[in-house]
Amino acid sequence: MKAVRLILVLLLAVTGLSQQPKQRPSVPVKARGVGVVPGAIVCPDHQTVSFMFRWYGRYWEDAQQDALTHGQSRLLREPTAKPDFERYKCALIAPDTPMMLEVGNVVPVVTAKLPEGRSIRGVTLTGMFKRVDPQVTPPTPQSRHGSQKAPQQPPHHSAAPEPWRDRPGGCNRFWGEVPGRSDGYFFRFYPRILSCYAALGSLRWESGHQPRSPGVYTIVSLTTKILLLAAMFVPHVSTAYPWVYPGDFRERLRMSDLVVSGTVMDTSRAGTRVVDGTEVTANVAHLRIDRVFQGEAPGEDVQFIWLSMYIATGRGFVYSGPPLASFRPAKRYLIFLKRTGSQWEVAMPVYALEVELTTEPLRDASRDVSRAPLQQRYQALAEELETVALAQPVPPRGVTGIAATNFPAVFDLLAGCAEPFYRHFLGSPSPELRKAALDWLELIRSRQLRCQQSFTVQ
Repeated sequence: MKAVRLILVLLLAVTGLSQQPKQRPSVPVKARGVGVVPGAIVCPDHQTVSFMFRWYGRYWEDAQQDALTHGQSRLLREPTAKPDFERYKCALIAPDTPMMLEVGNVVPVVTAKLPEGRSIRGVTLTGMFKRVDPQVTPPTPQSRHGSQKAPQQPPHHSAAPEPWRDRPGGCNRFWGEVPGRSDGYFFRFYPRILSCYAALGSLRWESGHQPRSPGVYTIVSLTTKILLLAAMFVPHVSTAYPWVYPGDFRERLRMSDLVVSGTVMDTSRAGTRVVDGTEVTANVAHLRIDRVFQGEAPGEDVQFIWLSMYIATGRGFVYSGPPLASFRPAKRYLIFLKRTGSQWEVAMPVYALEVELTTEPLRDASRDVSRAPLQQRYQALAEELETVALAQPVPPRGVTGIAATNFPAVFDLLAGCAEPFYRHFLGSPSPELRKAALDWLELIRSRQLRCQQSFTVQ
């Protein structure tokens, strides 16, 4: 209650500072899609836009299941309805539509013109807009004598790290964005502003790197400073896990005693436990195995423990990082397990090593390849991942879709032998998907990889 009262008092104090609200400066941006959403979602507030983003993802997933199963999936569950943007006072802005991004807000606020001519102003997600001019620079700082200092322009490297964004506690926690991903993050309450390097002034610049999105570098208004500092007193959890998510797909095999594919029959919670000094939620799942890629399966069924994020009752939380594990009944997965005493557990807590596969195993595929040569096992795993990618429909304009998410794993497993797989997508109607396939073909060419060369686990 004291924290709530403090926030109310600060709100009243700030409101009295100025009777006339000042119009915030804006910068031009363009709408773009994230994941399977074909454009930018704009809603009255952050909670609603996050809700609509999740809704669209569920709707898209159900639609793909219906297409793959020729409507049979409807016998198992009621399909998710198409998101009603108008009902929630939202809009889906087509990719490359010009928008104006307001500067200085704690979440991205944009204004755009709809096809019927009316304008909409609201909150969107950080990844749903892009700069019009890639050379946009932050405001030139003033020297003590009033002269302007020319900002240093660092050389552009598309894959260069951004220390201010990617380090633990960086600005990705402030904006609720996971670099390179549109899923696997949660945003409840505002994290501590000092972790975003905004100490009652403007965000710091480190190593000459510039933010991807305009508006991040701007001076935080007095109202915003006070509200965000007040939010520091609201109970919340800023989670940092001790585990390192594997960058190479083959690393998942090295850390696993058993690698299988199968359908999850059911899953339930089994209390909490402490792993590596971190409290997590334990869950028990039952899997019907259909293929074995590594290790000795205990039978046709296996029971295993998977660990998820633990959130104390009544607490908010902030998470930014790799995707989180989530096993759902009636879904088929590729699963990586390790032996712990007398039971099986996932090879890594909390993080999602599992890969969702097609509903049925490959026709005429060997059930057990665990004793096959290593390269043959890699081939069998890659075929499962390729089947998932090839089963995907043409993605909406502006996004690469689900198929491209399996491109890195197939390369890790097959190296130069993955070339025919990527070439399949060169005929895709989607320019974004074609570009993604070309990038991987160029990598194979630049490294002079050949299919006949052998590759082993290092």
